[in-house]
Amino acid sequence: MDMRKPAPRLAACIAALGALVSSACGGGGSDLPFGTPTPATAVASLTPTREPSPTPTVSLASLEDARTALRAGNYVEAAVLFDAIANTATDGQLQAEAWMGASIARYQHGDLAGAIVDLEAAFTA
Repeated sequence: MDMRKPAPRLAACIAALGALVSSACGGGGSDLPFGTPTPATAVASLTPTREPSPTPTVSLASLEDARTALRAGNYVEAAVLFDAIANTATDGQLQAEAWMGASIARYQHGDLAGAIVDLEAAFTA
């Protein structure tokens, strides 16, 4: 078997491929149907009417404080802390966890109706 015969054939294929790529990519863009893009005009920025209040941050430490109050049997304090977390949290999982904690605190305190409301809020958070 002579290994020299495929080489000219391969060289011809590579040359044809190179010519095809060169013709497809060449041209420099001078004959494009559209002109040079112009920058868009600036839109006037809106100014707020009043200073926004800072968003309260909910930390895991405050969640731990609520859990500690619940374990200590301070159900009213725990419910208040869990409510504050649930009402200010932006993360759905954290909200659900806080509503669940508030539900447990209310149930332990004897507020069955409040516990059910908080439990429903936990499922929809």
